[in-house]
Amino acid sequence: MVLTVNNGVRCKFCNAEEVSRCGKRKTRSGEKQVYRCGKCLRRFSNSNRTGKQTAPAAILRALILVCQGYPYDDIRYVLRREFNVNRTKAAISHWIAEYRPPYLALRERLQSDAGPLVAAHLFTHRGVPYKYQLHRGKLRFAKAFPGLCRYLVGLPKTLDDAIFERAEHCSGRRLCQNPGLRHRSLPPLCRGVLDAVTFAGSNRQRHQVVEEYLLNCDRDTIAVEVPVYFYDKQLGSIAGHIDVVQVKYGQVWILDYKPGAAREDPVQVVSQLTLYANALALRTRVPMSRIRCAYLDEKDWFEFQPDYLTRLVRATPAPAVAPADGRFALYRGD
Repeated sequence: MVLTVNNGVRCKFCNAEEVSRCGKRKTRSGEKQVYRCGKCLRRFSNSNRTGKQTAPAAILRALILVCQGYPYDDIRYVLRREFNVNRTKAAISHWIAEYRPPYLALRERLQSDAGPLVAAHLFTHRGVPYKYQLHRGKLRFAKAFPGLCRYLVGLPKTLDDAIFERAEHCSGRRLCQNPGLRHRSLPPLCRGVLDAVTFAGSNRQRHQVVEEYLLNCDRDTIAVEVPVYFYDKQLGSIAGHIDVVQVKYGQVWILDYKPGAAREDPVQVVSQLTLYANALALRTRVPMSRIRCAYLDEKDWFEFQPDYLTRLVRATPAPAVAPADGRFALYRGD
């Protein structure tokens, strides 16, 4: 009798979730559980999705440290100390050649001696921790958006946590459809997300692992888990956390990782990302015409240009200066 697996194990060959237990296999180290994929029909006994003996978290840690400019000797020391594994420099080089992190092509000219390359701050909103991270080296790509740079750098010191305690989350809104929603299958960034997902030990870890991988190993990601908020007379207080912020092709991109993106409700996701875009535009004064939104997973990419919310609420002009109570009207103009 084949039992369905419900503990987060996925196929290490095709990354499918339709996995079931299929007996056990005796090895020199003891019995191992055998799994069968209902999609590609392959069997495997090693739930490690990378198919390697080294733990996926250790490989990801090595790739991140390489991208941050650490020498191989230091990386080997970290692997021994944190994961109790001893790997050679050749093994680390093999991982780099296999995954080819795009950031490595830019690493030398983006290194910074003034403080850590990646700055992190832990926010706790409504009892849930959010690890905001900023790649200081990639901020050079955002020179055309000085307001965005100031906002991202100043967040740990300027953000009022009380705003998130009383505000409604962007993900709870269903406001409008966007007729410009475009779909692409397996663009380059989705393949990068697929690489990242293979490092996740379980489904619960996917979100964090994807953000860590894109921030450190991708060329264009400058920040993850970015808190944004705004106030509108009709919508009230709105707040949320942007999964990934990128700057590329002269545009600011707001990305949301959605496992099973093709099964998501487009109305809800478009509404959520449109609110993110309005909040970010208000906080940074980046024109809405320079912002793009997309949600994606390992296979699918859904992209659109966020529209002003004039269709959703009455148009109210943005104030020239911030009101005394710190509240803002919805940002509407370029």
